[in-house]
Formats: sequence, structure tokens, C-alpha cells
Amino acid sequence: MTTKLSHLPTEQPNRAARNLDQKSSLEIAQIINAQDAKVARAVKAALVGASILEQWDQAYAETDPEAKKIKLSAVDKRSNDFLANCGIAKKDMEESRKAITQLMDVIRGMYTEEEGKMDVKRKETTPSKVQTKRDIYALEVAEQKEKERKESEFKALMTQEENSLRAFARNAIAQNLLDFLSKKKTAITESFNKITLADLESKSEGLKNMSCVFDIAKVGNVFDYTLPRAYVHNDAFIIILRSEEKANYDIAAFGRDYERSISDLKSSLIDRLPAKKEELLEQKRIADEAETAREEEIRRQQEAEQKRQEDLAKAKKADKERLEREAEVARAKEAERLAELERQAEESKRNAEADQKAREEQERLRQQQEDEAAKKKAAEEIELKKVADDAAAMFTQTAEAAEISDGPESRSGIEITVKHAAGIVELFQFWFTRESTSMTIDDMMKKSIAQMKTYAEKVALREGTKISSKYLAYKDTTRSINKKAKAS
Repeated sequence: MTTKLSHLPTEQPNRAARNLDQKSSLEIAQIINAQDAKVARAVKAALVGASILEQWDQAYAETDPEAKKIKLSAVDKRSNDFLANCGIAKKDMEESRKAITQLMDVIRGMYTEEEGKMDVKRKETTPSKVQTKRDIYALEVAEQKEKERKESEFKALMTQEENSLRAFARNAIAQNLLDFLSKKKTAITESFNKITLADLESKSEGLKNMSCVFDIAKVGNVFDYTLPRAYVHNDAFIIILRSEEKANYDIAAFGRDYERSISDLKSSLIDRLPAKKEELLEQKRIADEAETAREEEIRRQQEAEQKRQEDLAKAKKADKERLEREAEVARAKEAERLAELERQAEESKRNAEADQKAREEQERLRQQQEDEAAKKKAAEEIELKKVADDAAAMFTQTAEAAEISDGPESRSGIEITVKHAAGIVELFQFWFTRESTSMTIDDMMKKSIAQMKTYAEKVALREGTKISSKYLAYKDTTRSINKKAKAS
């Protein structure tokens, strides 16, 4: 059943009116009429006062000293009588209106007493007690919400850390496997690069018969890696996680990628065998031609030396010295020609080898870029899955937060309790250092200690900044918000 609060105080004023010295309506009317006469008297006094002010101006405007003295004395006496009469009139008017003001005070008191019973902020009233109960309930709900929120956050944190650890494990396994594949491709390519004419046929046959099947037994320590430090999971969980990631990793899929990659490399190298043979033959041709030219030059020089020796043997003693000098010059030139042939042969050999190295380096860089791209792609795929898992965990947390127990709408706050007078000084110092520079002295004079305390409470709530003091105690508060129900 709804109680109409507006009807509650109506009988209290009536009772108060009956108890007011039992004054009749006629007596009250007489008092009011008398007060009206006093008001008229005040109006008349204002007119007389204005006349006196004008008389003061006239007295001071007098130029004759004697006349001025007389006029000032007269207006002063009149002013004295006027002010004395004003004081008497004021007192008389106050006395005559006391009955009315007392009646009004009593009536107002009766109403305010009843109104006070509806005041939520007034201690020991029924609304205040109801508010206290509601605040206690709001605090319980807020604490429960905070507990559930922290549990949900911790659960999400555990999920995110697990996602990070699993992503790290998958990426470590994937990178190890790709390293294994890269080393295998490098070894095959280097073996191809080291082919000579002597072993060309045997290595060509070996390349054509090379198996591309993935053998996991040769992978080695692919599952050996160091996980980053876990903060919310214990060692037992980490052991289980490593075991699960090892068991769940799609080795078969990698095996298929391995066989396809090795098969592509094998086909590429087989296609390059004819070019490799031509390259080796060209190197041999250059070397053979250089050696032939060298041998021909040596034979020619030997024949020339033999001819010189024969000429020396047949020459007369006077011509021998000349022939010896000519022979020395010829030998020096022949040595230079032979050195030049050897230099050209060495240069041709180096150029051929440099061309070969350039082609091999180009192929090595191509394979390196290909391997790095494969590693990057694997890492990106694993990271995308981790992001998706983290997003799912976040959505789950959001959904759980929406299901947190309902309750009254409330407002959180901070309340400061002053435990010692020294705490008041600290409140003032805190307020003064932060606010005084932007205020005038008049504004500062209007501030109370209570306002400074309220300021410190708001700063603690808004910024988290608190006064470190043994004389002040901070306490978190929760107060329910009362809203008028919407009309249905």
C-alpha cells in the first residue's frame, strides 16, 4: 500500500497554531496592523533622513564661517535627535513583530521537523537507515563484481599466456623443421657445385636416383627448444603443453612440403646438368689451351737457346761476347713472354671460377630468400592463430563480465578519516601546494578544512594520489544511487 508522504505533516502545524499563547485571530490582525504603521513610520523616517542629508550639504556649502558654524551645529543636533528616534523606533518595531515571527518560527519548525524525517542524509531517520542497508548491499554486490571481474581477468590472462606459449612452441618446431630443410637443400646444392669432370657421371647418376622422401628419424633435435618464462602456469602444465604440441604438430604436412621442395630442387639441378657439363668443359678447354700455349712457348724457347748455343760454339772469340749479350736479352724477353702466357692462363682460370662462384652465389641467395620467406610465412600463420585465440579469450571474458551478478547502481568513492589534528595540517598543505597558485587570497579565505578534505578525497579517487600520513586514514566507499522509477 502506497503512503502519501505529502499528507503526513498537516496536523502538526494545526496543533502548533492552537498552542501559540491562545492568541485570537483578532489579536494577530491587530499586531499586523500595528506593524504596518511601523512600516509607514520607517518610510517617513527615510524622508526625514534625506532632508537631513541635504541640510548637511547646505551647511558645508556655506561660505561665511560664523553662519557655517551655526548651520552645522543645528544640523548636528537634528541628526542626533533623528538617530536616537530611529533606534527607539527600531526597537519598538522589533518588539511589536516578535509575536508574528515566533509564530512563523514554530510553524516552520513543525514542518522542518517532519521534513527532516524524510532526509536521507540526516542520521537515525528511517530513509537514512534504508539508505545504509542499501549501501551495504551495494558494497556486497560491488565486492562480488570485483571478485568475479578479477577471476575473469585471471582466467583470460591464463588463456592468453597459454596461447603465447603454444604459439612459441609451434613456431619453434616449425622453424627447426624449416632449418632442417634449408640445410638439406644447401648440402645438395653444394654437392652439385663441387661436381668435376672426373665425377660428373657418377654424381649425375646419384642426383637422378636421390630419394626425396622425408625421414623424421634424421630430423634430430627439432623438438628441443626453450620456452619463455611462464608467470601463471606451473612446470607440470608446461610439460603437458610441450607433449601436446609435439603430438599435435602436423609432421605429415611438413613431410609433404619437404618432399615437394626437395623434388623441385632435384628437378632444377638435373635440368642444370648439361649446363654444368658445358661449364666444366669450357674450364678444361681454357686450361688445356693455356697449357698448350705454355708448352709451345717453352719448346720454341728451347730451340732458340739450342740455336744460340750452336752459334756461340761456331763464333770466333771476338764475336762471343756480343752473342752472349744478345742471348741474355733474348732469354729475358722469352721469360717475359712465358710469364705473360702464365698470367693470362691464370686470369682466364680465375674469371671462369668467378663466373661459376657468381652463379652459385646467386642460387644460394635465391634459396636463402626462399627459405626466409617460408619461415616468415610459417611464423605469420602461427601468430594469426594466436591473435584469433586471444580475441576469442577476450570475447569470452567480455561475455562473462556481462553476466556478473546484477545489483543496485552504485558510485565508488574514497573517504578520509582525520585521526589527529596534525592530519588537518597535512590536508591544508596538500591542498595549498596544488591549488593556491591559481586562486586569489579572497577565494582562499573562503575555503574550509572540510572542503580541503573533500578535495583530497576527489584527487585520491581520480588520480590515485594519496597523502602518506599516519594521521589520515583512506577508506574505499560504495554508495547506492537512488533514481526515480520510470512511469510504465
